[in-house]
Parts: sequence; C-alpha cells; structure tokens
Amino acid sequence: MAYWEGVLEGLPQELELPVDRPRPVRPSYRGGVVRAGVGAGVHRALVGVARGAGASVLMVAQAALAVAWSRSGAGVDVPVGTVVAGRGDEVLDEVVGFFVNTLVLRTDVSGDPSFGELLERVREADLGAFAHQEVPFEYLVRELNPDRVVGRHPLVQTMLSMDTESPAALSLPGLRCTPVEGAGERVAKFDLDVTVRELPGQGGVQISLVYAADLFDEATAQGLVDRMSRVLEAAALDPGAPISTIDVLTPGERADLERWGTGPQSTPEESTVAGAFLARAGRCPEAVAVVDAASGAELTYRELEDQARAFAKKIRSSFGNVADVAVPVLAERSVDLVVAFTGILLAGGAYRPVHLGHPLNRQRDSLVDGDGTPLLVVDAAHRNHPLAEGRTVLTITGNDTVTTGTGPLVGATNGEKTASADAGPVVSRTDEDATSTDVVLPAVLPDQLAYVMSTSGSTGRPKAIAITHRSVVDLAVDPAWEITA
Repeated sequence: MAYWEGVLEGLPQELELPVDRPRPVRPSYRGGVVRAGVGAGVHRALVGVARGAGASVLMVAQAALAVAWSRSGAGVDVPVGTVVAGRGDEVLDEVVGFFVNTLVLRTDVSGDPSFGELLERVREADLGAFAHQEVPFEYLVRELNPDRVVGRHPLVQTMLSMDTESPAALSLPGLRCTPVEGAGERVAKFDLDVTVRELPGQGGVQISLVYAADLFDEATAQGLVDRMSRVLEAAALDPGAPISTIDVLTPGERADLERWGTGPQSTPEESTVAGAFLARAGRCPEAVAVVDAASGAELTYRELEDQARAFAKKIRSSFGNVADVAVPVLAERSVDLVVAFTGILLAGGAYRPVHLGHPLNRQRDSLVDGDGTPLLVVDAAHRNHPLAEGRTVLTITGNDTVTTGTGPLVGATNGEKTASADAGPVVSRTDEDATSTDVVLPAVLPDQLAYVMSTSGSTGRPKAIAITHRSVVDLAVDPAWEITA
C-alpha cells in the first residue's frame, strides 16, 4: 500500500480529452466501437522494438496510447488501467475462481523523450505495478479516497488490455458454435476501453476502442484510435525520434488546422467592419440595407451611410477622439439603432449595447468595467433614463447633446459647455453644416475595438468581452458560416 500511495500521489483526477459533451449526471453506459490497426510489417518491427527494450508489446501499445492521448489534450501525466490474472502465487494454480484485479499504470510523457526512452519509462513503471498487484483495486480506491463523481471511474478512465489468444473454439455434441465478433462491446464501463489484438497467422495488430457515447461522438473516438495507430507506425519506423516529431494528424485534420490558422482573407479596404460597410454601400447604394419590421421603416445603403456618417461626426464634434472607447447605447431595436452602432464604428469607437430588458442595477453593473467614458447614446424614448445621470447624452436623431452631472466633458471639442455641480441638464445645439464640413472621420484600424458585450460573469456581476474589427470581419467572411451580405 505504501508503494501505491507513493506512485499515485498527485494523480490526475480526470484526463482532459476532447469530449463532445459534458459528463451527464446519470450515465447511460451506452457504448460504441471503433477500430484501427497496423499491418504485418509494422507489427514485426514493433515486436523488435519491444524485445530490444526488454518490454512486451502491451508496453509498446501503452506508450503509443500515452503519446496519442497526450497529443489530444490529456497532458503529460497519462494514467491507464489494465487487468491482471491475480494468480501470482503458485498456491492458486489448482484453485478454481476469478482473481482478476485492476492495476493503475502511470505514464510520464514529459520532457519530449524519444519513443524508446518513453518505452523504458513504461517498462519500469509497469514492472513495479505488477510486483505490487496484490492490493485489491477497491481497497486502493478506498484508501486513496479520490474525488468521486457519479459516472466517472475513480483513478483511471481509460483501460488498456492485450489479447494474444486465438478465438476460442467450443465443441458440443450436436451443436455448431460460432464466436460473435464484438459481442458485449456495446456497454461502456469506462470512458475509453482499448483492446490491442495481435492477429494470428496473417500478422498485424488490431486496435478496438469501446467509447462512452455519453461523452464522445463516433468521429471523435475514431480520431483517437487513429492517432494511436499513427504513433505505432512512427515508433516502428524510428523509435529513436523524439515523440514531438510524430505526426498524429490525418491529412484532412492537418488541412483543417492550416485553413483555420491562416484564417479567411479579406481585402485591405474591407478589413474593418466600417470599411466593409462602406465598400458594400459603394457597390450597391440603392439596395435596401435595413428594414424595421415593426414600423415598416427601411433605409438603403446610401441612406444608412449618410445618416451614420452624420451621427459619427456628431459624436466626434461632441466628444472628440473615441478610438477604442466603448460607447454605451440605450435604444430599442429599430432603424435608429443600426444608424447608431454604424455611426459609432465610423467614428472609431466601439459599440456597447445596454440590454433594456435587464433590471436597472444590472444595466449599471454592465458599464462598471468600462473605460469610464461619460458618453451615452440613446433614442428619443430614453433621453431621461436613470443611466443618463452624470453622462453626456447624445440622441440618435436630431441635434440635441445633453450633459448632466459634474466634471468636465472628457474629449469635448468646439467649446462645448459642461454642467456644474448644482446645474440641471444643459442642452447644446450643434451646427449641422459645421459638423458636416469641419469634422473629419478617422481611419479605423483592424485591431481597434468594434464591439463590447457583457456576459453573466461567474461572480454574478457582468464581465466585458471585447471584440476587434478584425475578428468580426473574419467571422463574417468565413465560408463555413455561410453568412451572406
């Protein structure tokens, strides 16, 4: 027991593998089966690798599994379980009974060893486990007392076994008995249960993986077992190569990664949301850009551009430079709302919606982690909203700029007046012609903020998530999303 306490100290509670679904509260134990394998030539080479290291083919398979699981996200500490006959004492030779026990085999993949070096680690760890196999697994679990989760096997969630036996032949008078391939494999007792079978006669190795359907899709499980077979092929070819050089990806997976890593391409003038909108407006100015189903109002791209530019200049003339400033917006869903956020983007700012359906305290909390901007954009119906207190309020339509509360108007230009500590709301009228001619809209860069949204937050208070122009454009032009402009 002292041996196992030392060997299993700090054992991962659960391997981080690419599951398709979170673990259910009540497991169904439904399973599926996928298979892979290597040919006779690879098999012969692996037997040679095992003999050269004084190891077994099971140990070679364990090392390959550890590399495949590690490269799939499990980290560098990969525990697996295996079964032993439990008949290590010769006094049991004549005793009828089932003495099978489960052992935990821990594999250290750290430090980028060669496959041969990793196999030496596996051999040393396995021989130690086999020498201390008398401790019943149930007793081990009780004494180590790991965190227990319903439906998750304690200590190990992956099992590995070796099948070197030929198919059993049963002969009974008057009956013809045929073994059923895969009988009983549809029940998933573990997350993953790997069986490695050396094929008699023809040579080769077959790998069968029974997976928990609660966690994995068939394609995900197939990817795991395919990676294990690719590691075996690489180990047979060059066991002295570092494991980091083993390519565990299929050609299709590598092509997907290269495509995702490169990302969709956009033209320079359309590398920001503002630029993409202006380019679209230039190509089809008379096409309908936005429709308000409730009111029936609609704008063409030319009309939306004209109104958005005017609002952007209104922001700049009232507030100054708003680059990377999250501008909160209180407005109902309408044509005006689209004008507002398009104008904010053209002005170089970032659009930050305030959800009108949320309680007032929640609305206030959603702006706490902002950059302290006193600006607030509203539609006509929300000019007197409580959030306006202490902020410079711009209405989307008309020319009203209202400043309430105290302190200077940050970024104010053109001699704007501000409210004193005891003053009421001050309404200043901007000159529409002066705004149109004197204010120049800035060049917006791809890595500037475009949008700031609030999530629920793990503490119960909203947390901000900031999205750049580049991210929005990349999403919009990605053909995988099939978004049409």
